Amino acid sequence: MPERQAFARSLRQQSEARKKSGAHYADVDAPAARQWLAAAKAHTLIHGHTHKPAEHDLGDGFSRVVLSDWDAQAPVPRADVLRLTASGLQRIAL
Repeated sequence: MPERQAFARSLRQQSEARKKSGAHYADVDAPAARQWLAAAKAHTLIHGHTHKPAEHDLGDGFSRVVLSDWDAQAPVPRADVLRLTASGLQRIAL
């Protein structure tokens, strides 16, 4: 267990260093996402973090909701929750 925790800390440190470096992260290809959504007869793609948590307009009536990673111990805690209600999707940052 201590080895796994040390490894996880190391990965987190590497991730934080990369974020501070201004490096570019790969992101979802909007045309491909629209194709996936159309094939699934859906309008919204919901997925885990890509370091850009937000609601993104993909055009043509399609959108994607990106949830943050969960790190309640970060200087600015992150823990997004998505709630489906009768009026639609509600993204809640805890």
